[in-house]
Amino acid sequence: MRRKPGAFTLLAFLALAVPALAQVRAKATLPPAQSANGKSLAARTQTALDAKQWPDAEAALKQLVLAEPRWEYAEVLGNTQNNQGHYQDSIASYQRAIDLAQTSAGSAAAAGIYPTIGNINLKLRKSDAAVAAYSKAAALDPHPAPAYFNLCAAMYDMG
Repeated sequence: MRRKPGAFTLLAFLALAVPALAQVRAKATLPPAQSANGKSLAARTQTALDAKQWPDAEAALKQLVLAEPRWEYAEVLGNTQNNQGHYQDSIASYQRAIDLAQTSAGSAAAAGIYPTIGNINLKLRKSDAAVAAYSKAAALDPHPAPAYFNLCAAMYDMG
């Protein structure tokens, strides 16, 4: 049976749209830091993000996450790494964000990060890992329809 190009086209669109979405999220204002060093690093990070200077933003964010381990900072670090095509590093940063979010912000924040991990895994042609990430998102998200859609599309593409 021949497949229709609809699901594949949609997945390709989502895979291409992820970097643009990440850039939008990375451009958002960072939450305020608590320490003087953190405030300095957050200001440096925000300046680099606004200018879309991803390597500078990544370097500052790595220091900021060490100085003040917050899930929001780890997620933005993942976004900047994703924007540069450093997909393995971005997955590790997103996983760190999930670990931090589950202890402080709850599962809703983690549910928002898993689809991005799934999309990156699709780019890396790791369909099983993408399905696992979408499944986790669907289980945690109070509004799981987008996660289930991504899950179904990935499974359809796998055959």
